[in-house]
Amino acid sequence: MKLLSRIGRGLACAVGSLAMFAAVGCMHDDPAQQLSGLPQGTGFMIREVNGHKYSVFIPRDYASKPAWPTMVFLHGVGESGSDGINCRTVGLGPEIARHNGSFPFIVVFPQTGWDWTTSDSEKIMLDALNDAEQHYNIDRNQICLTGMSSGGRGTWVLGARHPEIFSCLVPMAGFAATDEAPKLAKMSVYVLHNEDDGIVNVSNTRDMIDAIHKCGGQPTVEIFPPEGKGHDCWDEAYSEGKLFNWVLGHRLNQSGNQAPPSVSIGNNGSSAFIKSVPVK
Repeated sequence: MKLLSRIGRGLACAVGSLAMFAAVGCMHDDPAQQLSGLPQGTGFMIREVNGHKYSVFIPRDYASKPAWPTMVFLHGVGESGSDGINCRTVGLGPEIARHNGSFPFIVVFPQTGWDWTTSDSEKIMLDALNDAEQHYNIDRNQICLTGMSSGGRGTWVLGARHPEIFSCLVPMAGFAATDEAPKLAKMSVYVLHNEDDGIVNVSNTRDMIDAIHKCGGQPTVEIFPPEGKGHDCWDEAYSEGKLFNWVLGHRLNQSGNQAPPSVSIGNNGSSAFIKSVPVK
């Protein structure tokens, strides 16, 4: 039965991926073209490692400090490919452009196909991060893994595989990966979803919350109320500011990831209010 359950989840993810591709398409504006007046050596750049291109963003004031907190961003189905550009066109990339490159993180944008959970995709992500670490001043104790849609599920799975790398995880609108809950319960997680997501149902995030709670974890949760925004919860989440402050508050130390304060969801149908819950 467990095998059948896994097969069912795999089929659901495949069907959902097709729906996501149909819904979001694959062509978006390049945020690199929207930046101006950046110092040399900053902004969006394309690098290649082991035959795979990826983008990396270096903040406008990069020279101002010796080590930078970093985010690794896993794109959705519509941004898959191999050009190293499309992966930065939705989610964090546009948010960086809105601030004209004044951003508190280095950001690594690996690029793969539709599924971030395969061993090939995992290697692409790790290779991109390792290459960026070799060429830029990345604070290795403050690296956040975040992703949207299929990249949201990738964040669950790859984050659980590498608690030694990531100081926190921010999955958005992703399919569930409940088998990873025992590992995720020991990590700092901020998960977001829209209540009225018609592409990846919010039940996926609720299932993850329940599974992590049962394993003793206390994820931070934000479910936005039904306001007709559909699948896209990332634009609002990234633009709020509080998410980045939360990320900046998490670091690895010798004992690994530290559990953050948790939040609970208000289910009154009109607002997604959040309240703090003490860590046990």
